[in-house]
Amino acid sequence: MKQAKKKAITHEVDVSATIANRMVDNATGVLILENNGHQYQTGEFISFHVVEDGYGSLTDIGNPLMEQIWIIKEIYSGRGIEPGYIVVLVNYLKSKGESDDE
Repeated sequence: MKQAKKKAITHEVDVSATIANRMVDNATGVLILENNGHQYQTGEFISFHVVEDGYGSLTDIGNPLMEQIWIIKEIYSGRGIEPGYIVVLVNYLKSKGESDDE
């Protein structure tokens, strides 16, 4: 019997312009996120909304991070991490316009 293909979840996350610029430059990032009920899982996707922080040179208008999809590679919680929060390692996956076949 065939198993139904599970649709991948894409989370939308706000990130400061400064952090966004660093992520675009490095194609990787480490984020501290509030974990509401273990909502984040490895292999899921994140798209970002870039918010002004007063320091970043590219705001939400025209920041390349806004047009990208990132994948969650690792999640850390527990010892040393504030309860209710997780540390998430993400890597650049593709542009929003690219298909899954590419």
